[in-house]
Amino acid sequence: MEVKFTKEQTDFLNKISTIVHMTSGSTYRHIPFWFKETEEEGVYELLTFEHLPDELTEALKNMRE
Repeated sequence: MEVKFTKEQTDFLNKISTIVHMTSGSTYRHIPFWFKETEEEGVYELLTFEHLPDELTEALKNMRE
């Protein structure tokens, strides 16, 4: 699922979310949902906890160690 945010919403998301930058170039935000940036400005893919990408799951595990 993708969601479209206005500039104001994107600014707000950037201020309140936890942001994780991956070495692969992906960027994720969590508020408590995770949002992955897409190529289209202001459009994000909504990720549920049950369906997180493996690269993000592994990064979160490594952050806990």
